[in-house]
Amino acid sequence: MRGAKQHHSWKADDERRQRSPPSSQQASPTRPHNTSSGYHMHEKFDTVRAFARMIMREEDEQDIREMSRDRNHPHSTAASAAIQYTRSAIIRTQMDSHEDYNLGICGYILLALSYALICLTFPFSLTVCLKVVQEYERAVMFRLGRILGGAKGPGLFIIVPCVDAYTKVDLRTVTFDVPPQEILTKDSVTVAVDAVVYFRVFDPVISITNVEDAPKSTQLLAATSLRNVLGTKSLQEILSDRESIAQTMQAALDEGTEGWGVRVERVEVKDVRLPVQLQR
Repeated sequence: MRGAKQHHSWKADDERRQRSPPSSQQASPTRPHNTSSGYHMHEKFDTVRAFARMIMREEDEQDIREMSRDRNHPHSTAASAAIQYTRSAIIRTQMDSHEDYNLGICGYILLALSYALICLTFPFSLTVCLKVVQEYERAVMFRLGRILGGAKGPGLFIIVPCVDAYTKVDLRTVTFDVPPQEILTKDSVTVAVDAVVYFRVFDPVISITNVEDAPKSTQLLAATSLRNVLGTKSLQEILSDRESIAQTMQAALDEGTEGWGVRVERVEVKDVRLPVQLQR
């Protein structure tokens, strides 16, 4: 019932937008329009914000998650963005609540000594204080063991020696091979299957604070997900429905790595090796 009401609400919102387009749209008739999606950019943002508010209020969260996995649904992209935005917002809110912490006497003494050392050795201290991160990187900073703001970069940023530490996070898409997994299918046939996974870090702070090694953890989870998904399939389904299996595995991986700040972009089943008895 709740999902039906929400569906009616989304439909009503769409009808209102069609009947009364925004004034900015009327004033700028040459504004680019994405005919393939049927939504203007600001309307997509409105949909993402609406979904995020419902998730924060714990309304229809399960429906929105299912919608994000259905790539044929017109709101699947907005639902996926809302889920990731909400997850990041919750974690960042928790971190921000601890930002104004008291360094304590020792902390303030160390900070004062560090600033004094920087001033006394200026300009040579700039070689230690100035750091650079590339366009595809972000730096997560810690001051006396606690997160200091959000991710830094790209470009120059400053650290205070003795009290600040930082870790660089690569935001580029990473590819890894899932080693061949010996799997017992639903019809009791043992096959060896391997796959390729493409993923990237979408939130550097979460990827550092929530998991020790995000890439390694993603690889281990991919091997487990491959066994779990294929264990529910018959040999015929594995051979004929590789694309469906890859999508199911991607959805399972994406949900599992969401709390690590990692997004799984693509999964491909590479090879299915049959037992010798079934090979011709």
